[in-house]
Amino acid sequence: MLGVKDSFRKNIRSYGFAFKGIRALFAENNFKIQLLVAAVVIAVGFSLAISLIHWLILLGCIGMVLMAEAMNTAIEKLCNHLHPEQHPAIGKVKDMAAAGVLIVAMAAALTGVMVFWGYLM
Repeated sequence: MLGVKDSFRKNIRSYGFAFKGIRALFAENNFKIQLLVAAVVIAVGFSLAISLIHWLILLGCIGMVLMAEAMNTAIEKLCNHLHPEQHPAIGKVKDMAAAGVLIVAMAAALTGVMVFWGYLM
């Protein structure tokens, strides 16, 4: 059984791995694009002085899009590592992962339009 100290060290180490993953994501073009869009949404939110509930909604959407992009990138990297040459089944898996990002991004965009519409009209 792990002692409290060992358990704490193990948890700290796992956070280190997560931050290492975030650093790796910053090298990916699609993640950079998603971050740029998020920055624009945040800037517009500040300029329109949106309400707390609208901030919570938009930040939730931003988090989901970035998480979906991270999962998509991880799936693509894993598929490319396991099967470097093109394969129809691998292509289908990668397409489905990309579709997940698209679905979340479209829902987030629609949510953004609905939130900002009231402030702009």
